[in-house]
Amino acid sequence: NLVGLRRIPTPAILSVFPTRGYFATPQWVEVHGYGFIDAETLTCRFIAAGHSYSVTGSDAKLVTTTQINCRQPTMAGPLPIPSYLEVSIDGAVFSQSLISYHVVGPEWRLEVGTPVLVLQAQRNTSLGNVTVFTVDKYGHRVLDYAGATYELAAAVYSRNATQDHALAAQRAVLSDGQALLRDLVMPRPLTGRYVLRFSAPGLGTVEATVWVTEGVPARLSFSKEPSRVTNNELPLEDQPELMLEDIAGNHVMEPNVAGVFIYPQIVPASPHS
Repeated sequence: NLVGLRRIPTPAILSVFPTRGYFATPQWVEVHGYGFIDAETLTCRFIAAGHSYSVTGSDAKLVTTTQINCRQPTMAGPLPIPSYLEVSIDGAVFSQSLISYHVVGPEWRLEVGTPVLVLQAQRNTSLGNVTVFTVDKYGHRVLDYAGATYELAAAVYSRNATQDHALAAQRAVLSDGQALLRDLVMPRPLTGRYVLRFSAPGLGTVEATVWVTEGVPARLSFSKEPSRVTNNELPLEDQPELMLEDIAGNHVMEPNVAGVFIYPQIVPASPHS
């Protein structure tokens, strides 16, 4: 007996839209690629390590030979990273295109967008724009899937002492899964490492590291003071040593200047000094 065989191509995915969904909300996902044909066994699969959700029938629709619409089902929770969307014509052999599709869960903790800040010391040193996000237990940024607002507290602490010392503080509203802080300022900071700490009720705390480097040279100061007496004939017993300081009082070790000319002069002290 002769049995007709039909070769089923292995489909390939080029892109999906949208690229993320919420675990508890079914939604349609456009899958673009090639090698798509109509079949009763047409299947879409949402997969990650230890997780797999497949849909077929009315939830996996062929639109054209280059587009399939897949309906993301309700899931037990978010999918770990990485997670992918795959398609199969025969329900057995799936695409291996590794096109990411993220399934997001409820807000779990905080994440700071810039974990390390490097700042140059100034009179009032701005931390610039710092964004804090809420993420689910796998680290997806929740963003527009966030269901609540939180009061976010931010503070900068010095780690140059044995006890934390708050140098600047601010509060903001965290909504739609994010908060942007613009006005954190450290007054005249010394060089070194600081901690920028954020906290929100129910979401714990998260920290960013702040490094303050020396600023622009602003003045001269004595690293070694000269002798207090002179006979105006012999050199001073204690010769002065000078250093450059920035506006915050930090010693500038590597100034961005070609050279500095210093003209010393000894003048009589004021009788009132």
